[in-house]
Amino acid sequence: MSGTEPRPLPFTLCDGAEIKIKGVSPSDAQRFSICLGAGEDYSSEIHLCVNPRFHQSVVVRNSKGPRGWGAEERLGEFPFSKGSKFELQIIVRPTHFQILVDGSQFCKFGHRLRMETAKNVFFPDVTIEDVDFIEKTSVEADEPLEKPLYKLPFKLSPGREIVVKGVTFSNSNRFSISLTKGTCSMSDDTPFYFNPRFDMNLVVRNDFTPQNSWGATEERDGGFPFSKDSDYEVKIVVRDSHYEIFVDGNHFCNFNHRLPMECIKYLFVTGDTMLQEVETGDENAIVNPSVPTTAAIKGGSLRPGRKVFVQGKPKKHAKRFNINLLVGDDFETSDLALHFDVRFDFEGCEDVVVMNHKQDGEFGQEERETKNFLFARDQRFQLSIALEEDAYEISEGGKPYVTFEHRIKPPVPVHKLHIGGDVDIEKIFYE
Repeated sequence: MSGTEPRPLPFTLCDGAEIKIKGVSPSDAQRFSICLGAGEDYSSEIHLCVNPRFHQSVVVRNSKGPRGWGAEERLGEFPFSKGSKFELQIIVRPTHFQILVDGSQFCKFGHRLRMETAKNVFFPDVTIEDVDFIEKTSVEADEPLEKPLYKLPFKLSPGREIVVKGVTFSNSNRFSISLTKGTCSMSDDTPFYFNPRFDMNLVVRNDFTPQNSWGATEERDGGFPFSKDSDYEVKIVVRDSHYEIFVDGNHFCNFNHRLPMECIKYLFVTGDTMLQEVETGDENAIVNPSVPTTAAIKGGSLRPGRKVFVQGKPKKHAKRFNINLLVGDDFETSDLALHFDVRFDFEGCEDVVVMNHKQDGEFGQEERETKNFLFARDQRFQLSIALEEDAYEISEGGKPYVTFEHRIKPPVPVHKLHIGGDVDIEKIFYE
């Protein structure tokens, strides 16, 4: 048997069930997959996809729920060889799948979908010699799983952000997002614990230490911005004195630091949710700066072919905001190679973009874009400014928007970017 022909499960999966698969890795392919799912192919929900990739020497594990593929897990060795036989064992545990390759422990994969809804196992792009379904395994149980666990790629500091994207189930009761010092969420210092509770219609915030258990004050105010069977996005922004929490783009609450942020190394997401993605941003990006802000351009200066990206959201009652390219260090005294001024309601101007330059303390002739005003209060935007030979090419949302011909000609260096006005900036980065 080979290809995608599914094999139906002869019983409903439960704790202790085992699927033993013997096959031969392809000798000429870059990858293959072994999938456990509700249907017979990739179009269905997939509880577990084990995907060895020879060209990357990595085994990717993932699931596919109602909203699509979740967050990939890639840690571990690469125990497969092209053209060689293998034996893969998938054992069901209460919190996870235990996976062995050729009789050796390989990894764990936390349950993201209800295991009892799995109906078939299928095998794209690999030759299968035998599949054995065992209702009660004799393999010794491994340790319980506290995943999904995500190791942060940097030490937390003011301005850093963590974005957690997931989906709740129709029968979700509670789930939690925790920032912790160690790899066991409730055995190590946990400076921040975020716990939506559908059964109580509230979100609990607290801290935890093994010495003192839960913090003395449990915070519960702020309403309940989550729904069952729905996507969500939780963004945690680190500030000097507190964490700032956004749910689906809206500010939800602040949580004052009770334990040092510098000790945090891991993110846990557990409970009645399927984790889809964790974003921590480019380590070289500038995230969540206060406004007004003046930032040095990465790499020293804006060179031909480079782009600067600005992602943010005008305030609810914004009158204007502007983005400026400085020939110098100080906004007030420097020449401006580009002054890009978004005006919602300022000095008689409504819904207009004004572009200009400033040299020797004097602004030049304004150029105005009035027919195609792409900005809205309290709505995200992403502008890119590309330095081309004759002009700055400005795009919004990846689509060309306006052009501003050079008045202060390159190679006069632009060293800094200044942003001011009624806007919250989420990220500044470069390509």
